[in-house]
Amino acid sequence: MKILSENKFRDFDGFEYMGDKETYILETNKTTLRCTNDHEFLTDNRGWVEAQNLVTGDILSGNDFISFKKTNVIEDVYDAINVDETSSFYAEGLTAHNCFLLYIDEHAFVENWDEFSASVLPTLSSGETTKMIFTSTPHGLNHFYYYVEGARQKKNGFALIEVDWREVPGRDEAWRLRALSELNNNQLKFDQEYDLEFIGSSGTLISGAALKLLNPMKELYVDEHLFKYKERVQGDIYVMVVDTSRGKALDYSAFSVINVTKTPYEQVCTYRNNTVTPSDYAVTCSTIAEYYNDAQILVELNDLGSQVADLLFDVERQLISTANNGRNGKQVSYSTKSEKGLTISAGTKASGCAMLKLLIEGNKLIINDRFTIAELNKFSQKGNTYQAEVGAHDDLVMGLVHFGWLSSVGFIDQLNDLDIMAALREKTEEDHMNDLLPFGIISNGLEDFDEVIELHEDEWLHAF
Repeated sequence: MKILSENKFRDFDGFEYMGDKETYILETNKTTLRCTNDHEFLTDNRGWVEAQNLVTGDILSGNDFISFKKTNVIEDVYDAINVDETSSFYAEGLTAHNCFLLYIDEHAFVENWDEFSASVLPTLSSGETTKMIFTSTPHGLNHFYYYVEGARQKKNGFALIEVDWREVPGRDEAWRLRALSELNNNQLKFDQEYDLEFIGSSGTLISGAALKLLNPMKELYVDEHLFKYKERVQGDIYVMVVDTSRGKALDYSAFSVINVTKTPYEQVCTYRNNTVTPSDYAVTCSTIAEYYNDAQILVELNDLGSQVADLLFDVERQLISTANNGRNGKQVSYSTKSEKGLTISAGTKASGCAMLKLLIEGNKLIINDRFTIAELNKFSQKGNTYQAEVGAHDDLVMGLVHFGWLSSVGFIDQLNDLDIMAALREKTEEDHMNDLLPFGIISNGLEDFDEVIELHEDEWLHAF
């Protein structure tokens, strides 16, 4: 039996029962775990520190310490003993003090799973007798969903074991009603927590049914940050949508390249990097745009986006410019006095979200990138807008929102003489009602006043 420690699997003598102890929740910017108050963790700045003595500013295996709180729960506690050549092991990506078995509970709730799995799973899977066990309730259509579906279809080497609430002794119809009432009679939450139903997170822009149909494509080419899904086709028309971050390991600078030659449009290349500087990012944008037949580029100008736009303008890339057009709001403009990009506002975001929903649910836009799909699964309603859920990112999705806005103002039609709205109108009124419930946004085009109309099952709620 082995356990992961210091980037390799080491022999250890098993687990020692440490008794019933009060447990705490240790939270970082990337993960959470339960432990006792005297459990030691390796910090980058102060060496080994007991959990109860961690403070703001401590860095645990690259994670920023946030909080340490009581759970008010007494639990059986076990600790790894006699780890070969060291006294540490990894828990939720953190180095803890004192297998060929890796067990992860609540796997669906592990944040930054792609980064963690990329560093751990190749080593684990190289052994002939190694085993992995994941247990979890569903949590949207995220990484756990794809493991479950792969196991269900016998495509990934995992064996699927499902435990329905009806199989648990003592749980009957009366229990179901009590559990449902504790969830404020939210049937969707009950279905996810107890009926093992994978649905999109509550209130996602894209419906759960449509999210389930999004399947990532195997990349033709990938480096650390760039993912290519389709080679360029000579004569085809491409649009690049660009979102910029500050390059400080927080949000991502991200872009998507979309082939708009015909419908359905198709995402053919993506990039995401949360450490790149605006100047280096502009070089990458320029190189990829040139490769894809000198793609038209729409840059979000908020924050540092204007720096990227200026750099792209200097190397004579084809930037999409915009200007205010009175009550018609933002429009694509060819005036020399126009903005070299798009300053996102509540109105443009609402229009972009509405059109993006129509495009994806109407099968008019193919999403190939797994990171984009993961973001769409956590892009949910908050108040009168949509944004990433806590702990998630929406940098790639916001690029698609900008693309939705471009479609809504007719720019894509001008590029290829397609009439996407006519194609969408071919659907029946009943189809639209089924597709759009409970979402609906109408923008009046004013930058400082946005009217939102939410469509519910049998009434209109008119809110300002």
